[in-house]
Amino acid sequence: MRKQIFYLVVLLPILGANAPAQQKPDPTQVTAIRAGKLIDVDAGRVQTNQMILVRGGKIEAIGENLSVPAGAAVIDLSKMTVLPGLIDCHTHLADLGDAEPLLVLQRTSAETAYAAIPNARVTLLGGFTTVRDVGVYRAFNDVAMRDAIARGYIIGPRMFVAGAYITISEGAGAMTGLAWDIPLPLDLRYGEANSPWEVRQ
Repeated sequence: MRKQIFYLVVLLPILGANAPAQQKPDPTQVTAIRAGKLIDVDAGRVQTNQMILVRGGKIEAIGENLSVPAGAAVIDLSKMTVLPGLIDCHTHLADLGDAEPLLVLQRTSAETAYAAIPNARVTLLGGFTTVRDVGVYRAFNDVAMRDAIARGYIIGPRMFVAGAYITISEGAGAMTGLAWDIPLPLDLRYGEANSPWEVRQ
């Protein structure tokens, strides 16, 4: 039988810490989680029959004999294994993964942004509660995704984003393979820079 795994931080509000406008968890709200097994990454072992107390969106205590505060919401995961949320330090969630220039040019920036929404959900449900997103073809689609997650419009991990990566013309991340007389929209060439002065600009 397949072992059931539950990612602890999915229970907590997934807020983008670097978003301009974010909701704050209620500091008085307490959740008690009963974990059948708990992966203790600090000790490098599996703990059994653990209670996890979460107050105001932050883990307050973990132990075997913790008492449940009055009025706390109780989540019973006594038949599941709980582990901390994972972090992926190299993602491109707001892109679609097709590097073919023609395919990228067949979609508007808005179409690309909407089509990339499932990437955020799949990543979160895969256990990754924080990602470092290192750039997208359509500059700032990653910023928009980060902010949409932080405001609760879509489901996804906490995102730390590049906004627009910097590359030389014809370099990695540049839209290449087009004829010289085809102009690209600004968001598809925003990060191109070919000198120290252009990088500073």
